[in-house]
Amino acid sequence: MSSPSYLTTAVNSGLVDSINEAMDAMAALGDTAATTAEEIAKAMQKSAASANLVGLSFENLTALITAATSTTQLGGNVVGTAINTMLNRIGRVSASGLYSDKNGESVTINDFDKVLASVGYSIRNEDGTIKSADDIIKFVGLNWNKFSDVQQNAIMYTMAGARQQNNLSAMFTSMSELSSSGSGKTYFEEYVEQVENASGTVDTKYGAYMDSLAASMTNVKNSFNSLVAELEDDGV
Repeated sequence: MSSPSYLTTAVNSGLVDSINEAMDAMAALGDTAATTAEEIAKAMQKSAASANLVGLSFENLTALITAATSTTQLGGNVVGTAINTMLNRIGRVSASGLYSDKNGESVTINDFDKVLASVGYSIRNEDGTIKSADDIIKFVGLNWNKFSDVQQNAIMYTMAGARQQNNLSAMFTSMSELSSSGSGKTYFEEYVEQVENASGTVDTKYGAYMDSLAASMTNVKNSFNSLVAELEDDGV
């Protein structure tokens, strides 16, 4: 399945306005990140609907996927499944105060409150409502390397459960990794900026390709004309 086909899910979920916007982001990240547009799109297909429901933006979801698939050995399907699991837990806990699954694992809003309060974060806004997934995930991911092993383990289990906690740890580790560009920002933060400024990337790349193709055709034509002229001079 092609990247545009995978990205249709993101558009249909309402997370992103158009397939062109999604393709621009994939093209921009494909130039700089050590991953592929297809792996990003695979993860997007599995997590876009949940992201839209719990308030994780297209920019932050795309940057999280890119960081994870670039710096870990996890493929797009694995990353997308782990993110979807995390977002489902956040969404159900936010809506009803309780999450439980077919494996018998359960987590309550009090569990979320307690584990994140232990690292200095409140999941509630001043009016008592639960903060968006954007806020929660960015705080945890960007501060991941500051937490103790005990704190990380508690957060992983609460937010992802036993089956996905190792994958979640790898993703949060990737979010907190500083870029080698010297900007002082993490790769995640740089990827967010690239997505935000990606509009028109596909058209620009296509235009550059067509210019290159035209130049190549001109070179071929000129070489052919030179060969003809030489043959004519030789009386052929």
